[in-house]
Amino acid sequence: MALERLGVRFDRMAAETMQFPWRWNGDTTFLIFGGVWKMPVKKAPDLRASVHIVLLIILTALVYSNTLENAYHLDSIYRVKNNTELDHLWPPWRFFLDRRTGSTIPQIAAYRPLMPLSHAIDAALSRFFDIDRLAGFHAGNIAIHITTSILIYLLFHRLLARWSRLDFSRPIMMNLSFTAALLFAVHPVSGAAVN
Repeated sequence: MALERLGVRFDRMAAETMQFPWRWNGDTTFLIFGGVWKMPVKKAPDLRASVHIVLLIILTALVYSNTLENAYHLDSIYRVKNNTELDHLWPPWRFFLDRRTGSTIPQIAAYRPLMPLSHAIDAALSRFFDIDRLAGFHAGNIAIHITTSILIYLLFHRLLARWSRLDFSRPIMMNLSFTAALLFAVHPVSGAAVN
């Protein structure tokens, strides 16, 4: 029946006991053609998770925006500044095959393929958007840190929803998840990954 395709259900047994109109468990029920028809009512979406994610993005970007002008230091000179391997993104699999792409000094070159690959992506995006290469590296690190913070938020929410022995309501779970993710995002211990 066409109404059933729209989510409208017919309940003939309830037709004898209910009156028109009737509200039941979020459904609108009404009496037509000798039976009770139940039409689902759409509930407004919970925007709390979206607000939390947007706040994580904004607050983390604000806290670490002062790192965009920081200079190279320690091993960044050999791994990033003087590393000509980062000027060419293609072929990306070379970062996984040659450990020398990670540093200009062979003694400190270690097999960490994701680091030079992410730096090469940052350098390519810096050239594309015509921004300073160093600021591009810092912006890439901030983007990775923001993504990690969002994943921490989702992980905490899933852990509290599925594995907590305490009976939290959904808003409390979301607020606890947001607090944990925000603490991870802006705590000074996490600054080493962004700087």
